[in-house]
Order: sequence, then C-alpha cells, then structure tokens
Amino acid sequence: MITKAHSFTVNAPHRLPVLSTMAEVRSSVQSGSAPIFKGRAIWDTGATHTVITQAVVNACVMQPTGMVKTLTANGERMCEAYLVEFRLPNNIVFNNLRVTVGDMGAGGPDMLIGMDIIGHGDFAVTSLGGKTTFSFRLPSMERIDFLQSEKKNIGRNDPCPCGSGKKMKNCCSDKK
Repeated sequence: MITKAHSFTVNAPHRLPVLSTMAEVRSSVQSGSAPIFKGRAIWDTGATHTVITQAVVNACVMQPTGMVKTLTANGERMCEAYLVEFRLPNNIVFNNLRVTVGDMGAGGPDMLIGMDIIGHGDFAVTSLGGKTTFSFRLPSMERIDFLQSEKKNIGRNDPCPCGSGKKMKNCCSDKK
C-alpha cells in the first residue's frame, strides 16, 4: 500500500512522437536477490497490460508463472506470464505485476507500459508551444478534466466549449 504520492515529469524540448521513460524490472518470485534489468519503456494507453521482451526475461533469468491469452495487433495468441517488480522513475514501484512477453521489433523498447499501470495513477500529456510534457503520479489524487477548467473562465454569453454553437447560458452553464 502506498502511503505518500510519488510522481515524475518528463519535459521535452520538442513534441514527442512516443512517450518513454527508463524502467527497472526483476522477478517477484525468485528467492534471494533477483537480477535487475534497466531499460527503455514506452507508455501505451491502447495496451491493456504491460509487456516485456524476451531479452528482459533472459537477463533476469525469469521462470514463467503460467500462460495467458493476449490480443495483439497481429491477433490473439498465448503468451508466457511472469510476476515482476516494476520500478518507474522516482521510486514508483508495482509489486507482483503480471506481465507477458512480446516482440517489440529490432531496436524497439524493452518494455511497454499498459493501462494496468497507467490506470492506477494520474497521467497527463500536454504539448504547449510544441514541447511535450508528460507526468505520472501514484496514487491517483485528483480528476483532471480540461473541459471543466475551460468552463471556469467562460462567461455566460460566450460560446459553449462543448461545440454546440450555443451560448454558455443556454447550454452547459448548469453543468458547471
């Protein structure tokens, strides 16, 4: 159980086509001190679960805990599953996280972070001035709603930000 918030922010000098951070993985089921793998992880809100490559499995000398059915862009398949300790920047740790093995292509990332991690925290991406900033915080502490913050600065006679074409007072003003 997490008692205090842990977070990190990535500030890029340009717009990022892919969100990535460094991460560490080690087996949760090995006795003694399990080897730790440090590598690049991409963040994918379209992925249900977190994925590691076979290279990570080999480096950590992991043994599968079972098989699970996964749905990939290439269709459904059975994959080996592993229980891992998954560590993100600034000491954000997920213990006993079930991950599967996937091929991320030559030169690709070592890990793919899915919604099983992202969904536990607050995740935001902005691109102000063509510079990407993305932040993650665990545990989740607030609801981030850009539309609601826009409404706070809109007058009753301004166009409603929902796109209806009506004035705020005749549309969403009661939803403020």
